[in-house]
Parts: sequence; structure tokens; C-alpha cells
Amino acid sequence: MGEFGIILFMMIVGAAVGGLTNLLAIKMLFRPYKEMKIGSIVLPFTPGLIPKRRLDIANQLGQTVSKYLVTSEGIEQKLNNPAFQLEVTKWVQVEVDKLLKTDLPLSLILENSLHVKEPKKWLSNKLEEYLGQAYDRMLSKYEHLTIDEVLPANLQEKVEDWIPALREMVLNQLKEYLSSSEGKERMNQMIEHYLLNKGTIGNMLKMFLGNDRLVDKIQPQLNKLLTDSHTEEMVERLIRKEWKKLRMKPISQLTQSLNKEKVIQSFLPTIKDELPVFKWLDEPLSKVIKPYQPQIIEQYIPSFTAFILRQVKKHLTSILKSLQLDVIVKEQVEQFPLDKLEEIVVSIARKELMMIAYLGGIIGGLIGVVQGLIVILWSF
Repeated sequence: MGEFGIILFMMIVGAAVGGLTNLLAIKMLFRPYKEMKIGSIVLPFTPGLIPKRRLDIANQLGQTVSKYLVTSEGIEQKLNNPAFQLEVTKWVQVEVDKLLKTDLPLSLILENSLHVKEPKKWLSNKLEEYLGQAYDRMLSKYEHLTIDEVLPANLQEKVEDWIPALREMVLNQLKEYLSSSEGKERMNQMIEHYLLNKGTIGNMLKMFLGNDRLVDKIQPQLNKLLTDSHTEEMVERLIRKEWKKLRMKPISQLTQSLNKEKVIQSFLPTIKDELPVFKWLDEPLSKVIKPYQPQIIEQYIPSFTAFILRQVKKHLTSILKSLQLDVIVKEQVEQFPLDKLEEIVVSIARKELMMIAYLGGIIGGLIGVVQGLIVILWSF
């Protein structure tokens, strides 16, 4: 073989060795994925560099992300950016506007979105629970006080002013009752019972007058008595006297005779009729919210979004600490498939990796040329 042949041969061998060595080194970054053994002996360079140092890489990446990449300062700077704030506000407005335009009944939205079963029943139970708590709070606060101490002076004056009307109502109800067939029947029973207790005199009087005639005589006189001004004054005086006694009684004494559940149930239907939310449950959300939609979108949403962003900035450090970004990154890196990671790295740096292999071949070829020259010179 001539001198040129020796140099060419050595160059080709050196280039092949250099290129293949670099290709092998690149492959050994990822492969093999697991350590390989012959018997109990672990083969060197197994697993590959990245699989072997995977936990260290994951831990270091987690620390790097939490300390240098995703920091409270960086996020706060983003939150303070007016363009970002406007973008968030517009996004919330669009999403809320979509929600408010739905034709689904409010009850169905509560069931589907918030998982509230039987919204009317749930709302009624919540209202009943609230009334019970309000009743207990009021009782614990005022049970040692009298009505006179609790009731404002203007309300007491209104009660006093209402007493004449109450008197008229009581007397009118009595007159109506006495004039009714039920009232006459009741009076007959009372007269019969009275005469029966009088023995012979009662029987004689009964035979002489007859019950019906006696009722007919008593009923007009009772009506006349009820319309008499003295009777009206007496009834009003009695009502005022009882009201005065009632005012001096402690609340606890008055509530002893009250059943909490019955009190709440007596108020519940009226309150439910007055609260529009019970009617809204059966109506489409778009109809319920339509009068307020412009105000919600244009006024409340920007204010609410700004408030949320302020709260996020205020508690940003504690939020990031609670999130434990380093742990999240570490766990994700540990769980990420090695073959997928290799595919990503190779696809991104394919050209550069091939250049490294070519560089190995070039350097190997140059070394082969030098070796060939040395061999030729040595032969002389």
C-alpha cells in the first residue's frame, strides 16, 4: 500500500471511529432506560445518563422553576399590566354574558352546575334554618327584657292608636257571631244548661217562655249592649289594661308558650311569597337577569375582576407557597415518559446532534491523517 493509501485508510478509520463514537454518546444520553445486568454484575453506563440522573434533574428543574422562572415578582408584574387586566376583564365579561343569556330555568342551572338537588326545597330549608337562627339570636338577646324595653316608642304609640280599631273589631265580631245561626245555637245550649242547673224554677221558666223565645229576647239586648258607648269604653279600657300588663312582661315569659317551629312555619309562607327568588327558580335565567344584565356586565364584572386580581396579588406569595411549584414540576418530570422526552429532544436538536456526529467524524479523520503521517515518517 502506498503512502497516500495509508493516509487515506487511517483517515477513513479515524472518521468512522470518531463519528460512531459521538453517535453512541448521543444515544447513551437516554439509552438504555434501565440498568442492565449480567448475573449480579451491573453493566457500566447503564442506565443512560438522563434516566440515571432523572430524580436529580427533576429536583433541580423544580427548584429552578420555583426560584427563578415562576416567581411572585414575575406574576405580580403580569397582574399589574393594564393590558392583561383588560384582557382578563373582557374574557370574564364574555363568559358571564354567555351564561346570562341561557334559556335554561334557574333551578336546572343550580342542579347541573352547583349540584343542588331540588332547589326549591333546598332554598326553603335554608330559609327555615336562617329564620330559626334569627329567632334564637333575638331570643337570647332580648329574653331578659320586657316588651316595653324592646319595642320602640313610636311603635308603642302606634299600638295605642290601634286599640280603638281593635275594640271595634272585637265588638263587631261578637255581634256577627251572636247574630249567626251558630251563635244562636250556642246561646240556646248555654240557656238550656243554665236553666237545667236551676232545677224546678228553671223548668217552670222553660215551660212558660220556651227556649226560642228567650233567645229571641236575649239576642237583641246583647246586640244593644255591645253597641252601647259604655260597653265600648269598658272594652277599650280592658284592652289597654291588658296591653299595659303585657308590656311589663319579660320576653322569655311570653315565648314560653310559643312553639319555635310553629312560629317559623306561620311566617314561612308569607316570606316565601314576598321573596321573588322562589318565582325566579322556574323562569329562564335570561329573563330573570335581563333587567340587571347591562349593570352586571359593565359595572359589576370589572369591579369584581379588579377585586379578585387585587386579592391574588395580596396573597400571591402564600398562594405560590401552597401550590409548591417545585414539587409539581418534580413530580411531572419524574412521571414523564423517557421515550417521549428523547423524541422531543431529538426532534428539536436533530440538526445540531447530527453536526456533533459529523464533527466527531471530521476530528477522527484528521487524527487518522496525522497518524498516517506519523506511520510514514516512522518507517523512514
